[in-house]
Amino acid sequence: MALICEVSIQDKTHVLYNVHIESRGNNDLRISQLSEVLTEVKSVHPPTPVIIAGDFNFDISEAPAAALIVESRLKNPLSAIGRHATVPERHRRSGAAIDWILTNEALSPRQSEIHSNISASDHFPISLQL
Repeated sequence: MALICEVSIQDKTHVLYNVHIESRGNNDLRISQLSEVLTEVKSVHPPTPVIIAGDFNFDISEAPAAALIVESRLKNPLSAIGRHATVPERHRRSGAAIDWILTNEALSPRQSEIHSNISASDHFPISLQL
């Protein structure tokens, strides 16, 4: 579900969560898994920078996931792009917004981007600058 690692960047520890939430099952299961990750994030001591990124397998900009993210005080920089597809049209879940990056208040994300011109995977790469 989530690989968690601590990385030292310029002598400052950052906590990174690489998520792959369940693709099979329903959104209730995915909400439960997202909730587990967000609960884990609460254990990170401020002002440690936190990044959660990966394949969430559902649109977290919609309720009830969006409410969980607001409650956790995380930023969802890709939501500024609006409705976005992170899966190429040739795949089963085409048009779906299922890949995301979340950050905490210790980071200032900008220039969120979906690289829809890169087709090396069944998902488009996503990025942002911090």
